[in-house]
Amino acid sequence: MAAAWEGMSRNVAPKLLSVYLQDHHAGAVTGLNLARRAAGANEGTAYGDELARIAEEVAEDQRALEDLMSKLGVGTDRIKDTAAWGGEKLGRLKPNARWLSYSPLSRLIELEGLAAGIETKRNLWRALGRLEGSDVADAARLERLADRAGSQLERVRAAHERAALLVLVRARGLPDEHDLRVGIALTGHHVGCALARLKTTAAVRAYLLVQVLECREGT
Repeated sequence: MAAAWEGMSRNVAPKLLSVYLQDHHAGAVTGLNLARRAAGANEGTAYGDELARIAEEVAEDQRALEDLMSKLGVGTDRIKDTAAWGGEKLGRLKPNARWLSYSPLSRLIELEGLAAGIETKRNLWRALGRLEGSDVADAARLERLADRAGSQLERVRAAHERAALLVLVRARGLPDEHDLRVGIALTGHHVGCALARLKTTAAVRAYLLVQVLECREGT
């Protein structure tokens, strides 16, 4: 991996750039822990495989950042990294309406955190890419990393939409036509259409829709 940043000088990192990279590394520590937590908590659900792939990519991105920092002669900041690690662990204590099992709200919040972290990481790669010609950046590699972050963001947002539907339908209790249209897409055409055609109360339809979504999503 080190060869990817070949040609970089170890003396081109001024103080501001050093702090900038260290801050992003601390963020990467948080992001990787969050990605692994979300992947582990969703193992065996409709989200699990995709989140596991994203967690692997996030780990690769952190190694890429560490490789860049090493080439520039920038060390990690242990205090910032430890604080980031501890902050992520503390976040796990929030019960999100459930004490003994994984909450659908936890999934929703984790996906929102992942999306924010990935967007920040993409901004990092793009910012460094603008330093082309200053011996700071391998522009081609940074572009690939930024593109991969964009792909990660799209996948996380898609998962977030599904997770949000489950939480919000449960919270509202009464499905409207939009809920049922989305339910058709999520549960499969035949199941969703059957729900839409049920001649029963809205409350019963809401209950059945939530039950089908929970079975599909593995909640």
